[in-house]
Amino acid sequence: MRDIDELRQALDVETAHLTVTIEPDQIRRRARGLRTRRLATMTVVGMLALGGIAGPTIAFTGAPNPFNIGRPPSSADPSIAVTCQPPPPTAPPAQAPLGPFADTGVVIDAPNLGRQFTVEFGLRGDPTQPGYIIAFRDRQTGTLEDWVLGSLLPGPGGFRGKREGDPALQFLSYQLVLGPNKVLDLGIYAHAANRITIASEGRATNAQLRPNAETGWTLFWAVRDAAPLPVQATTATSYYDGPERLTLTAYGADGNELHTTTMGLLVGGSVQNPRDNSPQPDPRGDPTPTPAPASIC
Repeated sequence: MRDIDELRQALDVETAHLTVTIEPDQIRRRARGLRTRRLATMTVVGMLALGGIAGPTIAFTGAPNPFNIGRPPSSADPSIAVTCQPPPPTAPPAQAPLGPFADTGVVIDAPNLGRQFTVEFGLRGDPTQPGYIIAFRDRQTGTLEDWVLGSLLPGPGGFRGKREGDPALQFLSYQLVLGPNKVLDLGIYAHAANRITIASEGRATNAQLRPNAETGWTLFWAVRDAAPLPVQATTATSYYDGPERLTLTAYGADGNELHTTTMGLLVGGSVQNPRDNSPQPDPRGDPTPTPAPASIC
């Protein structure tokens, strides 16, 4: 039976011709991959030394978490340096409102969440490119939870299209289903108006109005006894000609018609009902933000 010295000599002979080579490009590619991760996962592998055989030393340079491998790590080992990436930035604060939000007066019960919401909407941000918001306010906490977000570009004669030369659009509207035959329609008209009507199934309803001084637009909404728009009414791949189609009409102070549209682009979008799903991703509806993972450093 061989003793430990003979085993060491045999190992020296068998490994004398072996070399360990890691190309710098491989290290750089790996470092770039690590930088793309939101949370760094670091694994330090120690190579044990047997007798007089020293393990190879690999120096990682340029990586966010440089470290050396060659000896078993210890807290006092200067060859191991770990630099943690900073936590991901928090979401930017909400933009300032452009004028007061419109409270539609609609209260929605969400018994699956043990909560009640009021429905509000309005504008935020820069008047040259306002963002529109449809939000649910928790009646218990007062927290306003943004749910439908978008932006509109003011242009000559209405809302600008995506490309130069697109025709101006006059209306943006959404529909929230309140029941089998009850809906809340709400939206924005690209000008001032004295009256706006919302019609479907041959019946028209006068909307409530709130002028927005910052943009010159008009917020409008109405709770109506009407059948909701079916899903196929707003799909881009089909033309829907059913009775639930929306017709929006704006009138001036003299009673004359300013603009009218039946369905079309930006008209009749759907708003998810918080009775079925909270406005927040957390199904418990907890308004407390999820804390960031604790740093390992």
